[in-house]
This record gives sequence, C-alpha cells and structure tokens, in this order.
Amino acid sequence: MKKIVSLLFLLFIFVVGTLSAQDLVWPNSTSEINTGSNHTILVNLDQTILVQDQALEEGDLLGVFYLDYQNQFQCGGFAEWTGSLSFSLAAFGDDSTTEEKDGFESGDSFQWFIRKSGVDYTAIPTYFLTPPFIDNYQNDGISRVTDFEVLSSEEEVFGCTNSNYLEFNPEANVDDGSCETSIVEGCMDETALNFNEQANVSCEDCCIPTILGCMNPEAFNYNPLATVDDSTCTMDYYGCTDSDFAEYNPLANIDDGSCVTPAIHGCTVEVALNFNPEATVNDGSCIFEYEGCTDPLYVEFDSLATVDDGSCDLVMILGCTDPNYVEYYAPANTDDGSCEFIISLGCIDPSYMEYDPTANQTDGSCEVLIVNGCMDSSFLEFNALANTYDGSCLTAVILGCTNVEADNYTALANTDNGLCVFFGCTIENSLNYDPQANVNDGSCILIVEGCTNPNYLEYDSLANVNDGSCFSVIIEGCTNPEALNYNQFANLDDDSCIPYIEGCMNELFLEFNPEATVADDSCETLLVLGCMDSEAINFNEDANEEDETCIYVLINLSSIPLGGSSYLFNVEVSGMGNTYTALWDFCD
Repeated sequence: MKKIVSLLFLLFIFVVGTLSAQDLVWPNSTSEINTGSNHTILVNLDQTILVQDQALEEGDLLGVFYLDYQNQFQCGGFAEWTGSLSFSLAAFGDDSTTEEKDGFESGDSFQWFIRKSGVDYTAIPTYFLTPPFIDNYQNDGISRVTDFEVLSSEEEVFGCTNSNYLEFNPEANVDDGSCETSIVEGCMDETALNFNEQANVSCEDCCIPTILGCMNPEAFNYNPLATVDDSTCTMDYYGCTDSDFAEYNPLANIDDGSCVTPAIHGCTVEVALNFNPEATVNDGSCIFEYEGCTDPLYVEFDSLATVDDGSCDLVMILGCTDPNYVEYYAPANTDDGSCEFIISLGCIDPSYMEYDPTANQTDGSCEVLIVNGCMDSSFLEFNALANTYDGSCLTAVILGCTNVEADNYTALANTDNGLCVFFGCTIENSLNYDPQANVNDGSCILIVEGCTNPNYLEYDSLANVNDGSCFSVIIEGCTNPEALNYNQFANLDDDSCIPYIEGCMNELFLEFNPEATVADDSCETLLVLGCMDSEAINFNEDANEEDETCIYVLINLSSIPLGGSSYLFNVEVSGMGNTYTALWDFCD
C-alpha cells in the first residue's frame, strides 16, 4: 500500500510541475538523523559535478532522500562538498522502534539531491554495480557512485528507468520505483512447440511451428522437418545386412539375400597413395598426396599433409597469443586455448578508494588510500582524514570549557570550545597581574614604588614595590639635643626625651617637684604630714603637708541583744575617750 501511494504521489508531481528547485529540509548535522543503522555510499568521481554549467563550491550539499509515510522527501544522509572527488557518506536506516518512517527501509532506492546556493536540484547517479556494491538501501550495505548528472526542470521525467522491466519508460530519467514486472522473453504462440506460458514479451522468429511426421532418422519415411512425431515411421528396409560383403547396406534391416561378394576393405580411390585395387569396400583409409609440413612440432604443421615439402620453419611455442587476456604469453606463436581471463584494467588494491574488484591488471588508477573512520564532525571520534565511514561515530561532541582550573569549567564537556573564563587581573603593569586571566575581575593592584622596609627611615606604607630607596636604618631615641637623654645617633624620635628641669627631687621635702629632672639644692623644708585643720580633734600644728587624717567629734553606737526584748547599748564619744553603757528593755 505504501508503494502504491508513493507512485501516485510521484506521478502527481510529474503531471503538475517540475522539481528543479524543490523545497527540501536539510538537517544541520547528521546527528539529527542518525538512527544507529546505516548503509555506506562511496563517491569516486573523475571530474567535478556541474549544476547548470557551474561547478559545485565548498559548502554545497549532496544528499540521499527517501519518501516518508506522508509521501514527503526526507533527508536520510548527506555530505558537504569540499572539492574532493572521493568521499563517502552514510545513509541511515529506519528506526523500527518508532511509528514514523525516519530512514530508509530495505530495498529503498536513493533519491539524490544537490543543494547549490540555496537551490535544490535532482541528481541522477551512475552506480558501480559489481559485487559487493549495490544501488539500493540495505543495512550495513555498500554502494559506489562514479558520476552524477544534475537535471534542470525541463529534463526531469519520472518513470521506470530499468530496461529489464515491462514498465520501462525510455524517456524517464528519474526512477520513481515503478519498475515491478521483470521482462520474460519467449514464444507466446500457444500452438507453437516451444510455447512459454511465463513469457510476457514475444521473441522474434523464435516460435517453432508444429509439424507432424516421422521423427525417427532411421525410418524409411523420416521427415527432418517434423516437430511432433505422429507415429507413422516405417522401419522395414530390405538389403544386404552383412558388413562382410561388398553389397552391405547399413540402412537395411531385413536381409534380402543380396549379399554375394565377400568384402575386401581398403582404399578404393585410384588416385590415393594407398589405393588397393583388390578392395571392394572403401573403409575411409585413403591417403591422398598433399604437400606440406608434416612435423607437429612446427607452426607450419599441416595435419592434412602427407608429403613433407620442407616448409617446416618456425618451432611451435604454445601459449595464449591474445594480448587482451591475462594469460597472454608474448613468445607464443601457437594458441593452445589457455586464454581464460580477459584483461580488465583498474585499481586492484582493495586498500584504495578506486578499487575495482573486477579488475585483474593495474592501470595506475589507485590514487586515494582508504582511510576508515568517523566522518561526522559532530562526533568525538571524527577523523578529518577519513574518507570511508566505518561506523565508529559513537560519542556525540559536547562543547564546553574542559579546563578544570577555569571559572566556567563544564564537567560534561568532552570538546573544548575555546571559551574558558579565567577571572583575575588582566592589566600587565599591575602588582597582581595574572597572565592566565582573560576576564578582569577588578582586583588589580596598581604598582606604587618606594621603600617597603619599615625598618628604614624612608619607609612608605603605600608602596608595594621596593625601588631601592631604603637607605637609612631607623634608630629610635631622643632626638632633642636639650633633653637629658639626647641620642646623637637617633634619627626617629620615640618620645623618650627627658626635659632638663631643675628642682627638689626629694619627696621628703616640702619643696619636692615631681617634674624636676635635675636636683638643685632647693630642698629646705622637711615634710611633716598631719591634720592641718585646727577644728579637728587631731590637729597637728607642726604639720606642713595635709595627709587627710583629721578626726572630728563623733558618736559611735553599738547594741548587744540580751534575750527577749532586752539590749545592752554602748555609746562611745570620739575625741573624748569616754564610753557609756545603758541597759534597755522595750517592754518598759
């Protein structure tokens, strides 16, 4: 049913219009149409492909298409034209696990199209059909194309292009799959002796008419023209049936007593060399005089010669004397029938693309060495040198950054896309310049030259590159020459200077000066500590330095519980030296 629909669809296309510029969908990559099963097609051209007298250019496409269940052409495999005359492509088979037809089925024809400058053209291939090469799809099969004819719209005629089929259309140049009935040539006359009921094409003058008669050549009434024996043969023939008599008749089957003269066998021809005048029955042994070379070892040997005439000249050398055969032996002058295989020139090395399994002598046409490999650049196993697909395309290419040190490293990637990102400082004159970084992350530290050693007087806290300006090692100390501890070697004041202040430095004297650093004999009045408040009970009139010990009149009250509600109170009057005791009961 699918085949009938396909034929109707193609017929519709043929009747309605042309197909020189067809609206076909070409995949971006073979990975989009790879179903896991394929058929290899080798393309070995003698010259570049022309489309309307224009040669193909790099980037143009060649592809094989099949009709899906909706009678639409779908791409089943393609290759990009690179300028090479020898290449290969894979035609992918239908995925049996899906409902739709997404590839070629066994026996499907390849419909070739070429896309040039965005326009699609039908191409007619010339196949090399010596086994194992075939011209239709088979899983793991192989085809070989040696030429393409690209058709323009007015040239396209769909139909059966195989002359071995009844449906053959001599005007068709695009096979539409309508070839169904193989031609069987034979006699179609039912009255003929050789009528062939399987024949569908009548042969010319091949029918044998039916002629009744005796078909026995030994019968008296034998009819050599008869084709059907009518049982009329008459077998009785009278004569001498004894071969030992001269009257012997080999046709006689009934002896009639005519045997009279005993037979003497021999040559009865008088001009023969061995003529026997007494012979009465010629036995075919006559030898006639015939001059020629009688030596079978010479080329001039004549098997009929009976008298050697000295013409034997060239010694016979047996062999194949036909130069068109593989067995040809140049020295041979006498053909001995050893010529067996006609010379077929071609490439006889199967390791070359041009290999011709029918060739038996090389003609130097082996040019392109077969390189098996994956020819699809969308797979990791892609081999740019390969020209023969070997099914090794296994791992699809996953582009991404493959450098584990990159900031955008992609763990699933197996092919680097050249877009790895390394964050860092990209300004070369920066202190932290990173030569691997390709994206500036704002971390650059500008170079500030100066003395970077804090142990030197020239130290610059902002400097990050030492410029050799550190000269003076820091010596801390008092840099004030008027200070008591002035250090003439110090170049950095450490606030340790002790000023020169004269005064009393003895804390036991009233003139004591805590800021004095040099004693000057000003200590005169011995320090007397005490209460200098005359109202205090411990006023010391000799004191000259208040020591905060003044005591004033105070009452100190304390109680002692005696049990129940009775307490004993002690009252002390400070400054008087007297203590009073009172007994008190709260129940009184």
